[in-house]
Amino acid sequence: MKAAVALARAGDYAGSLDHLDNVFTAERPEELAGGLVREWTRLKSETRSTTNILVLDNATRLIVNSKVREALRTEGAIGAEDERLSVLTPAGLSDAEKRYARFYSRGQVLTFSRGIARSGISRDGEYRVVQMVCDDTERQVLELVDENGRIVRWNPRLGKPTRVNVFNEEDRKMTQGDRIQWRLVSHDLDVKNAERGTVEVLDGTRATIRWDTDGRRQSIDLAVHKTWDHGYAETIYAAQSKTYARVYVLAPLGSPLVNGQNYYTAITRARFGVKLWTQDKDKLADVLSRRSGEKTSALEGLGRVARDSVKGRALRHSERWDRLREEQQAERAQRRERLAAQRYAGRHSQPHGLAAGLADRGRSAAVFLDAWLQSLFASHRSDRSNTASESPPARGPEHPTHQDVHEMGGSHDR
Repeated sequence: MKAAVALARAGDYAGSLDHLDNVFTAERPEELAGGLVREWTRLKSETRSTTNILVLDNATRLIVNSKVREALRTEGAIGAEDERLSVLTPAGLSDAEKRYARFYSRGQVLTFSRGIARSGISRDGEYRVVQMVCDDTERQVLELVDENGRIVRWNPRLGKPTRVNVFNEEDRKMTQGDRIQWRLVSHDLDVKNAERGTVEVLDGTRATIRWDTDGRRQSIDLAVHKTWDHGYAETIYAAQSKTYARVYVLAPLGSPLVNGQNYYTAITRARFGVKLWTQDKDKLADVLSRRSGEKTSALEGLGRVARDSVKGRALRHSERWDRLREEQQAERAQRRERLAAQRYAGRHSQPHGLAAGLADRGRSAAVFLDAWLQSLFASHRSDRSNTASESPPARGPEHPTHQDVHEMGGSHDR
């Protein structure tokens, strides 16, 4: 294993694959899953518990879990009768999507790590999405119903998205002897996320579970605590920080999550050996060399196989996007009608109010401007008159007048 890990770290994936215990090939993904399950069921019971099955996404995990349960029931390792129960599986909304009401779907179940007093939401209660509505400020909010039938309104934009968990409700079958895996940390039960155990007793909906980590036994009502699933296969994302004696890896070439980082994470979970299933060994080495996986590693735990593919994302969300698009168009049409009605009502309720107000303001401005100009001109004329009165009269040339000349005898009659 050391050689396989070292070569993978160096980017030599062909050499790393050569150092695995075995690489099995088949044409179709269903055949790959079936071959992996057959190989795993050949193991002794004590070896099975130390051999982990790793897959890339949650959809494949469900398929492998179903095939494993069929094989175990055939050999009598689990009970013959199943108890049908409801489980909550992560809806896969990102923190950015959690902030917008339009990304939620009717029937989804929400839990909150902290209560919201202004909305009447309590901590760890289950709230089911009823519908999306608009509040008094035309903001999109969600109507939720709690376990007692009480309706509350919640604005996803308020608060931190990390404090809300969004689930889809699905059906699962559980029986005595089944492996179980917890999907969300539970402080009340003192159970960690991704912790696995064995159902030793199942009485109705109450299971007695022996946990792998410390061997303790715990009685849990699975109808009340619903964040669990079958614990045979595990996603590579969920297996991080864990180690097992041996690991079986399912790596279909059609999955965009087949990349170098996921491959390295998978093989480093094993202490002694790894077996891998894929369509073509050489093609797998080429894909691992071309895809580093650094940008998609955070998506593995969400099971978003086609997130980096526009076509795949469109196929996965086509129905929801169509519905959201229709709701948005209807909402915009209603908003346009409301605005048009408000404008119409405003014009007809006060037909001359706006015009009269503008005219009055215009006249007031004209009067003010005229008064200001008149005062300016008056001040200018006053300054000119004051200047004229204060200055001495102009004196002409100092020539004697006719009278003065006559008195001095300087004049004669002709």
